[in-house]
Amino acid sequence: MSKDRCIMLGCNRVARRNSGGYCKRCADARRESLLREARIIVERGVCPDCGSRLHRNLALAGWWQCGRYGSPGFQREAGPACSFQTFTE
Repeated sequence: MSKDRCIMLGCNRVARRNSGGYCKRCADARRESLLREARIIVERGVCPDCGSRLHRNLALAGWWQCGRYGSPGFQREAGPACSFQTFTE
């Protein structure tokens, strides 16, 4: 039986099941990279897609959304709808 291999360049380890094709080490590194990028965006406080302010959604830990997220009646800032949201934790 052949094992699936990690899709990262230079890594030939066995990929974990349901990991998107990454081994544990590469999956952890990718996750940390994505979280680092999200934290940088949140520190700036500006949506990278439309430029409006970011607001924290307290329903989940580390959940940030664009002020123009959602339908017009629920947006914090008026304007065209923007679907940007990210997690920092």
